[in-house]
Amino acid sequence: VLSTINHRTSAEGGVQGDWQLVIDASEAVDIAADVGAGASVFVDSGGPLTISGNVLSNTIGGVINSSIYITNNGAGAPTTISGNLTALGTGGSYTETRVVTNGPTTISGNLDANNNVFVRNYGTGAGNHTTISGDIAAGQVVTVLNGLSPANNPLAISGNITAADNVAIDNLGASAGNTTTISGSVTSTGGNVYVTHYGLPTGMLTVSGSLNAFYDVTMFSDGHAQLGGVGIFAGDDIFATVQGTSLMVDGPWTAGDYLNITSPLALAKLNPAGVLTAPTIGLEGAIVSRSQLLIALSLFLIGAMFFAASYHFVVFVLTRNSGEVLWFGLFAALLGIRTALIEPIAPF
Repeated sequence: VLSTINHRTSAEGGVQGDWQLVIDASEAVDIAADVGAGASVFVDSGGPLTISGNVLSNTIGGVINSSIYITNNGAGAPTTISGNLTALGTGGSYTETRVVTNGPTTISGNLDANNNVFVRNYGTGAGNHTTISGDIAAGQVVTVLNGLSPANNPLAISGNITAADNVAIDNLGASAGNTTTISGSVTSTGGNVYVTHYGLPTGMLTVSGSLNAFYDVTMFSDGHAQLGGVGIFAGDDIFATVQGTSLMVDGPWTAGDYLNITSPLALAKLNPAGVLTAPTIGLEGAIVSRSQLLIALSLFLIGAMFFAASYHFVVFVLTRNSGEVLWFGLFAALLGIRTALIEPIAPF
């Protein structure tokens, strides 16, 4: 598409009526000019999809359910969007901007809608990714989703996201070493912010930008995490769950009510910028995990010392002329007894 199609609003002199624009291709689609419609815009591709022109819906204003639907059904086919997708929200109409892909997805243009914005990548092949450097703005909900994939499906967001309701960023890839990186600003002015990452124990969730929620901020990683950056702010609660072995807090966290970090296995570190501020702060997960690790090491040491003592006592009984063996056995037994009588084993 090299020529404009109904790209002007009524206020700019556009004359289109209450009609949809449908671009449906079994193979590649390349939209290099501005296109629009008085109602909804549908773009369906079966191969590489490139949109460098701007896309507008509801150009005449007031049309109910006038949205933008971009779909790439090609398995593994790349999608590149550098133009702006704008579902105009005039006249009280309901509008969405929805992008659904099945392969590498790069979005550098801005996505806007009067109601919801959805970006969903269901690709499963090697080299798949979702990279968003453009800004996203929605009058209600924003959802960014990477679906379940046997291959790494990294998600990187450097643009700013703003929604009046909830923002959900979900990377469900669940392959070893999968990554999620948020370096832009994510803001919910009237709801919650949810960030969910799956990448198994070697995966990594990194928030170097900012998360801002009117109510709660909830973060989850089944691998490692580095959280903080510019800052994490919640009008109510902040919840962070990290199931890997490393958690770094490198920016300020501020909650209006409750702040809780659960990290059953992770060694949690707070650098000087990692300041936690809230009326109530819960670090039970980090404390319990550290205590359990010390208990396990102590039990291992006790078992090893008693085994060594028993072995050397037997050797001494059989030889009778090895005083050093007896002394080593006694030393090992005393060390095991001492370990059992001090923290963290003593309370048991």
